[in-house]
Amino acid sequence: MDFNVNSDFQLNLLWKKRGTEIIVATLPSQVKGRSLFIHHTDLRCLRPHLWLTGEIIQGLLHLSAFTYNVVDTIYLMDYYTAGVLLFGDRATTRRPTLPKVNFDNFDGILSFVHVNKNHWNMLYIHAKSGTVYQMDPSPASSELEDSTHAAQRLHT
Repeated sequence: MDFNVNSDFQLNLLWKKRGTEIIVATLPSQVKGRSLFIHHTDLRCLRPHLWLTGEIIQGLLHLSAFTYNVVDTIYLMDYYTAGVLLFGDRATTRRPTLPKVNFDNFDGILSFVHVNKNHWNMLYIHAKSGTVYQMDPSPASSELEDSTHAAQRLHT
């Protein structure tokens, strides 16, 4: 049987099953000795017309970083930490825990944040220039204001 046909068949079977927390994929991580796990529930969001979960976007980001060989030059910050840094109430939110990272070893930081509970924006911090970009694929976006707000939040 053709591999692609078999893979499509298996994927469709997984999509039809009720969501579980069973790990269905293990992806490489930028953090040495760790892997990213994709659970069945998250895999199901790849069906047409569904919202992507943070775990899926995080996995795609890490796969892209390995594919384009930027793992050693761009730090990939997880979406939860980025969201807390940009939108969390610092008085009531515990400080997000980062692995021991020397940010001077990287040209920049790449992540994404969940906006308005239904939309994802990419976050890029260019270390050398100290510039923050919050990029929104939506045509009705306010990228300049969002980037300015992100820079102010990260500066304090």
